[in-house]
Amino acid sequence: MRGAEHTAQDFVAAQLRERGLAVDRWQIDVEAIRHMPGFSPVHVGYDNAFNVVGSQPPGQTRRAAR
Repeated sequence: MRGAEHTAQDFVAAQLRERGLAVDRWQIDVEAIRHMPGFSPVHVGYDNAFNVVGSQPPGQTRRAAR
């Protein structure tokens, strides 16, 4: 649900950490991206909207989750 993504993103971040990945999490800054090509007007708040990315250090190998 729009505006309540932070709960799902917290879950995803925890799962990525549990799998040994480094996690980067940041809040979306609408003003910082407003000028970019493809930006679409925002009609809701982004106060609880976060991006979450898990990364694996170079050279580290992992088995696929089953």
